[in-house]
Amino acid sequence: MKPFCAACLLKRPAYDKVVTIFRYNEIIGKAIGDLKYNDQTFLAQKLAKLLGEKAKSEIDDCDLICAVPLHVKKLRERKFNQAILIGKYLSKKKFIPDLLWRIADTVSQVSLRKEQREKNLKRAFLVNKKYRKELVGKKILLFDDVMTTGATVENCAKALRKCGVEKITILTIAKTIFD
Repeated sequence: MKPFCAACLLKRPAYDKVVTIFRYNEIIGKAIGDLKYNDQTFLAQKLAKLLGEKAKSEIDDCDLICAVPLHVKKLRERKFNQAILIGKYLSKKKFIPDLLWRIADTVSQVSLRKEQREKNLKRAFLVNKKYRKELVGKKILLFDDVMTTGATVENCAKALRKCGVEKITILTIAKTIFD
């Protein structure tokens, strides 16, 4: 594995690669916020199209695609998981919406520092029992809308690794770049 950031040199992540299409900024943040909080679900298809163009080789190369799940309580509040809406458009054949479950109702990550985010998400994700045996040796594309510190995707990747997943590529719309 080639390290892709300074933090990865210090501690190797559970995933192998990150593909993102935007540096997180005010404009892309507004688009993602409108999708998530203002019911502008038509944006899911548009964002998936951009992702599909940017990550075509990763989508073609993977065996399965999954999205970072929401806890059932947050899903009831929001009525949909934006990552699942987008993931459905990436590949109808490879996408499994219920591959991962969020079993812990954690506090929102937005105001937390890196260490707090990691602690907040420890053991928050679980692989659905009906898929566990099928994951050995597979290449997974894990999708989330925004990657900030990487704590969420790291914990999802750890759950997938426990089931014998061979390769995990993270795909995001935006990544926060810390100066």
